Amino acid sequence: MKKILFIILLLIVAIGILFLKSEQETYTLYQLADISDLRPQDEIKYSNILPITFYINDSKIVSKVLNRREEYANCDIKDIQNWVCEEANWAFGVDNGTYFSNAMPEENIVVSNFEYSFNWCRWYLKEGVVHFATKCPLAIIKFITKN
Repeated sequence: MKKILFIILLLIVAIGILFLKSEQETYTLYQLADISDLRPQDEIKYSNILPITFYINDSKIVSKVLNRREEYANCDIKDIQNWVCEEANWAFGVDNGTYFSNAMPEENIVVSNFEYSFNWCRWYLKEGVVHFATKCPLAIIKFITKN
């Protein structure tokens, strides 16, 4: 039963990705943190970290997490898919659509929107089939339509 639900979910996501298009005015960073050492009882290796959305405003890079915004002025910006900022000893940015940072914890990994949403579904499935069936499609739709 769980495998069938995963297959249906994958089909819904694939169709959504193929047919939904958006302008690239923002770059959203999706990360997962390896918690396997901290919570081995969960049997799920990664926990979702809140996404960070970056955009350009007045020749500055702005990051937004939930309703908190931070501006970075010391940046070399070509476009939203190619920029680099430096703050003290921290260098971060996007190179050809790939995020980089010299201060990212080693237990964090950068993932795609799909992988991020799919990881939420793993946690929902752990709570039970009903929880999975009601929450997982909403998580997938939310992140597909956001980007």
